[in-house]
Amino acid sequence: MASAIYHKRSFPIFWELLDKEGGGNLAEQQKVLRPVIRLLRRYKLVIIGDREFHSVELAQWLHRQNISFVFRQKKDTTFRQKRPKVNP
Repeated sequence: MASAIYHKRSFPIFWELLDKEGGGNLAEQQKVLRPVIRLLRRYKLVIIGDREFHSVELAQWLHRQNISFVFRQKKDTTFRQKRPKVNP
């Protein structure tokens, strides 16, 4: 589900029912986010995702589209930056 936040309230604007329990995969997440991104492209858009929206692939996809995002992570998740390649 994708919701728009307005005056501290969240309003569902697009959703997809899945035939399974648990989180969706990248394709299912993109299926929900694409129409929302198209609809709200003229506005400052920030995707806020819960722990089901944690994939690196989704983050890369949003980054390529120049869309800001914040994903909630499990407390034991660690991050590290890629080191630049050193030419010999």
